[in-house]
Amino acid sequence: MLKNCLLPFNFLLIFLLPACHDGDKKADQEQIESHKITKHHTYPLSAELKEISGITFINDSLIAAIEDEHGIVYFYNIQKNKIVRKLEFSKPDDFEDLVVVGKDIFAVSSNGNIYKIVNFAVEKPQIVKYKTSLKKKNDVEGIAYDSSENRLLLSTKGENLDGKEQIKSVYSFSLKNHQLDEKPYLDIDIEKLKDYFSGDKIEEASKDFLEALGNKSLKKVFTPTAMSFHPQTQELYIISSINNMILVYQQKRLVRYILFRAPEFAQAEGLAFNSQSELYISNEGKKQIPGNIIKVEEIL
Repeated sequence: MLKNCLLPFNFLLIFLLPACHDGDKKADQEQIESHKITKHHTYPLSAELKEISGITFINDSLIAAIEDEHGIVYFYNIQKNKIVRKLEFSKPDDFEDLVVVGKDIFAVSSNGNIYKIVNFAVEKPQIVKYKTSLKKKNDVEGIAYDSSENRLLLSTKGENLDGKEQIKSVYSFSLKNHQLDEKPYLDIDIEKLKDYFSGDKIEEASKDFLEALGNKSLKKVFTPTAMSFHPQTQELYIISSINNMILVYQQKRLVRYILFRAPEFAQAEGLAFNSQSELYISNEGKKQIPGNIIKVEEIL
């Protein structure tokens, strides 16, 4: 999907320090790859998944999905293009994302509560709820499983635990002691990210993003809505519904960004890989446009 051999114009020189002194910036410049989604296939969803907010793969033909308003996991067969099972696990809340870990599913609400659906395949699974120090103001939107450390990662769209809204933090939640580490696993500095895409950058691939950066509010440059580890490379993909882009981290270091531009990407809220490392993105519907799941077929 993501080609290994890329032409030189697919690279963007990005400076890691804020724009104070051009000499300092150039001394610390680093190559970060620039890509675009160029081909995709759309699976439109039924009305009950118009507010789809997160997806995870059970197997390559079965996706578990969640939507904002109800504590229900929808099992969607992508080959048959239909919902084949519904599993109610909670009363209504603002649910944002979910992830499969072995025989269990973990779902997260925007106030930082984590719901463990134990052995989800049975008819009436046990539900375990964990409260964290994250609150509604932190606006948790993404959850991913880090198999290397047996922990969950939680991304914030609002302010972080230090009260900084210009820092979008990712926190870890241990599945050994069920505790949240309040020291961030990863920080996305929005002011620094904005600087990445400003100034004298000449890369054509960034122009769409530069135009989208016309807003004055720092919090609207990048708002993490979902994340997932690539099955083969173990790179962490973090998607934003604002400015339609994915940041890719390797060992907590930003190594590439991926832009996507199409009407079908109405509001990107979910992201997941299947076992073949194929990337899927879910989008909330808008007005008369249904929600969807999009299979990414080519990235250049």
